[in-house]
Amino acid sequence: MAQIIDLIKPIEYNAGDPRFMKVKIKHKPHRKAKWLRRRFGLPFKLLPKG
Repeated sequence: MAQIIDLIKPIEYNAGDPRFMKVKIKHKPHRKAKWLRRRFGLPFKLLPKG
């Protein structure tokens, strides 16, 4: 029997969480994404425009 895992819950910052559980999001500039696309030969349709 296969298990179903629900991945719908959004990632949210909760001030009451312990330090090791806090959400950390690091944003990268679009220039870096363009460099990665060229470096790895990825099609431009994979990443959003910006």
